[in-house]
Amino acid sequence: MRLLGAVRLSDLTDESTSPERQNGKITSFAQLGNHELVYVAEDLDVSGAVSPFDRPDLGQWLDRPDDWDGIVVARLDRLTRSPFDFLIFWRWLEEHGKTLISLDPQLDFSTPFGRLVAQILVMFAEFERQMIADRVREAYYHLRQAGQFPGGSVPFGYMPIRLVPKGWRLVPDPELAPIVEEMVNRYLDGQSYHQISRWLNESGIPASRDTQRRRSGRAGLDKGWSPATVAKILTSPSLIGRTSSKGQPLRDSDGMLVMLDPLIPVERWERLQAAIEERKYGRREHPSLLLRVAFCACGEALYMASHNKVGEMTPGRRQFRYYLCQGRRKGDCQAGRIPADALEEWTWATFVTLVGETEILEPVHIPAVDQSAELAAVEEAMTYLEDQYVGGQVYQGAGGAARFSNMMARLQERRDRLAAMPSSPARTEYRPTGRTFAERWAELDGDPEGRRQLMISAGYKVWVVRKSLPGQGRQSRRVLPPGQPRRPSRPFTEVRLVSLDPDLARRAALAAADLPVHVPADGEELQAVLEPLRQLLRQPQHDSR
Repeated sequence: MRLLGAVRLSDLTDESTSPERQNGKITSFAQLGNHELVYVAEDLDVSGAVSPFDRPDLGQWLDRPDDWDGIVVARLDRLTRSPFDFLIFWRWLEEHGKTLISLDPQLDFSTPFGRLVAQILVMFAEFERQMIADRVREAYYHLRQAGQFPGGSVPFGYMPIRLVPKGWRLVPDPELAPIVEEMVNRYLDGQSYHQISRWLNESGIPASRDTQRRRSGRAGLDKGWSPATVAKILTSPSLIGRTSSKGQPLRDSDGMLVMLDPLIPVERWERLQAAIEERKYGRREHPSLLLRVAFCACGEALYMASHNKVGEMTPGRRQFRYYLCQGRRKGDCQAGRIPADALEEWTWATFVTLVGETEILEPVHIPAVDQSAELAAVEEAMTYLEDQYVGGQVYQGAGGAARFSNMMARLQERRDRLAAMPSSPARTEYRPTGRTFAERWAELDGDPEGRRQLMISAGYKVWVVRKSLPGQGRQSRRVLPPGQPRRPSRPFTEVRLVSLDPDLARRAALAAADLPVHVPADGEELQAVLEPLRQLLRQPQHDSR
């Protein structure tokens, strides 16, 4: 008989059913029975839940039934652990006139008794597989609750390290964590997901999926970064060490949230998420040069718009760029259009005049030395446990009440201990860089996006009001057809006001500068200065016709 051997192993460390043992039994049986061993299909690291037809090596021989007469396996569970897969496979063997031989125990599957025994054995194998799966799930959840890494996908910026005596834990990767911080910095400086992904690709930084594959010894996909991947990382709670299971925050046995070492401070995370929420209007490949710099006095940001004019009265194609108040879209503001070129040139020149000779200081965040975050986590855990108990979801009966009391006692003790520890608030220190704003401005020549980010970092904002006035305006210069009367354009008034970061303004000694600069002590003072301009905006529009 021409026999096809089938070897399977789901874990290479399983010595009791090693490939060598299975192969030896199959070879000995073929030699003792004077059978021809056509081939031994070896499928290693393949689960018993995989159908025989889907196994890499055995599956291709099942497509060639004319090349063999029967299949021999060392044990029946080396073929499959699924009763359903076994029945389908057995019917396929009968349809093709093939037989199946199991060596341990030795069974003749050509008899009804052999088929009955085979099905019973396979059902026990399925039961064992389900028990193993349950134990794996339980161990996975226990490891997660203990703050250990059970395996699987590693969030970008982290790496697994081995614990003593056993287990794994995720910690910030010394190479990838600074990249995550730079991604956050770039987004907060105004860059889009597209710009950040372009920077990552140009810098040759492997994508998050490639990093995971190469860490496990597999070849990378080399697909590069995409804006969607950048967005997924920047919105992931793993940046501040939060963990989850099945979409819900993971908690330990005391009800506390299981946390990893954060990649960025919580304050910076909150600022990042606020910026992401604020910029959900979509992407512009070429954003306005004064985005988040120029504002209408009503408080809304100015956005750039443009249109082209083509026709007999305007020879050739001309593009007109201008800034509009976002409040005008909603009907809440009466501000007029502001010519873009004039506003951009004035904004840039004013910025250099104000702070050009001032040295740039680099902000350095000094994290707080306190227990406020941990105290808040303990309070949250206590509230969570109380809600669960009052809601009747858990901790029912005498045993449940005792367990609830013990957990609350541990949390209260932890809260009291944290509250008694000394603390110091977070602060920001500014360190000199040795470069002035004018020098940095010159370095960014040809990089309007870089200049825009420099103005934003200085807290530089331009508040603009442009409003039409009553009365007869100047005559339009447009070329008109013969006989058509010329219509006068409307007169207008335009007021510009500049605000700066207070510390930068004091260092630049702007009190002596003859420019419309305001250094607000707080938000209320700035609003008071802008109020007269807003009154001008609230006046009705005038028609000069």
